[in-house]
Amino acid sequence: MPPTKTKVPTPPRRRVSANAAPVVKSIAAPPPYAVAAAADVDAPVVARSKRAPKQENRLKVSHRMTASQSALLDELKSRSVRLGHAAKKGDVIFAGLQLLNRLSEKGFEAAILPLLATPKFKKNAARKKPATQPKA
Repeated sequence: MPPTKTKVPTPPRRRVSANAAPVVKSIAAPPPYAVAAAADVDAPVVARSKRAPKQENRLKVSHRMTASQSALLDELKSRSVRLGHAAKKGDVIFAGLQLLNRLSEKGFEAAILPLLATPKFKKNAARKKPATQPKA
């Protein structure tokens, strides 16, 4: 059997009566900077861009964290809820970055040095085979 074409119903067109009044769009008042520029001819005209400022590209970054660090993150998130603002994990991390950025050199060193002294997990250490003794 050949395929049949189905017609999609279109919405009915709106009829305009002959007695309908024409639609008049109101003209918005000019912004204050345009009025000030018009009053003073020598003043430079400030042009406002219609485009929104371009946002930075966001990067997706993942890190491993210990259970204690995760518990600390959960505690900070619950503190934000008690203050009336539900913060996500990323919000808490971004706030921490902003605070670290505001620290002096000595304060930054005091905050970051304990984290650098901890041993890191080495990926290849678990995969290495134990050394075998040479056969005699």
